[in-house]
Amino acid sequence: MIIGGESFHNGINFYGEKSYVVSKINKEGNPEITFKQNKNTKNILLSIPILKYYINSSKTLAISIIVLFICKDLDKRNIDLIAKYYIIIGILLGGVIVSLYVFLFCRSFFGYHGAEHKAINSYNLYNDVSIDNIIKSSRVASGCSTNCILLYFFILLISVIILRKIYYTFMFINYGISRELFMVKDIDKCPLFSIVFKLGAFLQNTLFTKEPTDEQIILAHNAIRTLVDYEENFECID
Repeated sequence: MIIGGESFHNGINFYGEKSYVVSKINKEGNPEITFKQNKNTKNILLSIPILKYYINSSKTLAISIIVLFICKDLDKRNIDLIAKYYIIIGILLGGVIVSLYVFLFCRSFFGYHGAEHKAINSYNLYNDVSIDNIIKSSRVASGCSTNCILLYFFILLISVIILRKIYYTFMFINYGISRELFMVKDIDKCPLFSIVFKLGAFLQNTLFTKEPTDEQIILAHNAIRTLVDYEENFECID
């Protein structure tokens, strides 16, 4: 079973194939868990590789269109190829830096991010999500979105260098291709991409996560335990 996660300043979401769990600290300061089944969508477009990531996220679609227009505009201005790459990367990184700056005012995010990774790693490594196994698991995860973003930039650089004058035609689908590569099993062990994941591990370990508090560990444990229990017993329940 594949488990995904997402962290916030006050909690964690865990996603499974059939359900997801929202675990957070409410306004009164108490832990709160909300369990929901995934909607059974039959949109055939969501089964098409690459395209499904744009159909499933309007934000991704909008950003990709904006980047495409920026690239076409840069192409008309006869700007040096590598300079174009730096301009595009600068714009995208600017958004990442602004987001990170906002998160710095919510320092609890990094602890929840670490707890999220530990819980998922505990399940993947030990097939168990007991508190003891979560505590001793790593807070560095190959499935972290940090790695996906770095992979996106890496594919972007390759496309700019190889495709040159027609690189902007590739820009629109670059994110979808990066996501498909990101989902390939053991992609982090591929020599071509291993450096991307090593950089991602360094950033996670030094910047984007920190050791979670006992409260954050318990919150992650209760949430992922709820998800695993449902996902593994779905056939019986159904």
